[in-house]
Amino acid sequence: MNGVAESPAEVVSRAVIEWTGFEEPVQQPVFHYEGHTDRTDFGFPSNRALCEADGWGKYDLDDPARAEAHLRNEKTREDRLRRHGHPFGRWDGAGATKVTPLVRALQATGLRPCHPEQPAMLATLRRSPRTL
Repeated sequence: MNGVAESPAEVVSRAVIEWTGFEEPVQQPVFHYEGHTDRTDFGFPSNRALCEADGWGKYDLDDPARAEAHLRNEKTREDRLRRHGHPFGRWDGAGATKVTPLVRALQATGLRPCHPEQPAMLATLRRSPRTL
């Protein structure tokens, strides 16, 4: 790993992206559209797809007003990025360790594997409590 990830979910996601054969993403790419600066977890140069590996903690779900603000801001940002031609995918930490939800999210953006899968590395995820 390269130290750019900002959360455990991003670290696992980056490994799973590599181990499932997808292209190497740009981590934490920044975009300037419509007077806003937006950053995402992963960018894929081949088709401009953007993806995020999110945990639920950032949404402040125990505070309805703050949760609403987080969700509103996030959806507004995603819509802005889509308007500028970026397919968008999202998964949570459990989806990364289970592999299939992450792969489906990548495929939904139009990405396809470009390298052979690494089954031995993917097998290491079976020991994760999140996959049980």
